[in-house]
Amino acid sequence: MPHHNDESRVSQAIAAIRHDILVGIWKPGERLPLVPLAKKYDTSTTVVRESLMQMSSKYLVANEANHGFSVPYLSIGNLADLNRVRCHCEDLALRMSFERGDLMWESDVVAAHHRLQQTPRWGAGDHRGISDAWLEGAKDFHRTLISACGVTILTDLADALEDATSLYRLWSRESADTVTRNLADEHDGIVQAVVAKDADRAVGLLRRHYEASVKLILDAGLLPEAERPEPRRAAAGRTVRGAY
Repeated sequence: MPHHNDESRVSQAIAAIRHDILVGIWKPGERLPLVPLAKKYDTSTTVVRESLMQMSSKYLVANEANHGFSVPYLSIGNLADLNRVRCHCEDLALRMSFERGDLMWESDVVAAHHRLQQTPRWGAGDHRGISDAWLEGAKDFHRTLISACGVTILTDLADALEDATSLYRLWSRESADTVTRNLADEHDGIVQAVVAKDADRAVGLLRRHYEASVKLILDAGLLPEAERPEPRRAAAGRTVRGAY
C-alpha cells in the first residue's frame, strides 16, 4: 500500500502538471519525459510516473506504447461528443444535487458564485490572458453546483471532462466568448435557478452554457499546433514514423 507521504507527493505533482498543461506550458503533442519533469517539479521520477499514469485516465495525458507520456493532440471532431457526454453527466449530477442538497449546498453555490464575480478575469495565467484565480474560481463554481449529488464517479468524470474541454478552449483559434458572451450573466442565471429551487431551469441553463462555449470553439477551429500533423511520406510511399 502506498505511503501517505507518497500519495501526497503524487497529488502535488498531479496538481502542478495539470496546471501547466491547462495554461499552455506543455503543448499538445509535447513529450512529458520523466527525468526533466522530476527536476522541474522537484520530485522523483517514481512520483512523476505515477502522476502521469493517473492523469492518463483523465484525458490530459496520453500514454502510448513506444512513445511514453505526452500531452494529447486535440481533434475538433471529438469535441462535440466530449461535450455531449459532459452535459449528460452534469445534468444528472445537478438534478441529484437538487434532490439531495440542503440549505448549506445552496449557500455554498451562492458563495462560490460571489467569489467568482469578485475575481478579476484577466491576469497572469494561461496564454489567453485569463488569470489563474479566475480559472480556479470558475472550476470551483461548477464543481460546487454538483457537489451535493454524493456520487464520486459522477463528480470525478465531470472534473475530467471539464479539464478536457478547457484544453480545447485554450488551443482554439479565437477566444470569441470575450466579445460575444456575458459569462457573468450566464452564471447568475444558473444561481438564481438554484435559489428558486428550479431544477429544470438550472439544468437547461447549464447545458446552454456549455453548448455555447463549445459552439464558439467549433466555429473558430483549433490552432494548427494543437492537432496531430499529417504523417510525412517516404519516397517509396511509406509513412515516416516518429513524428508524434
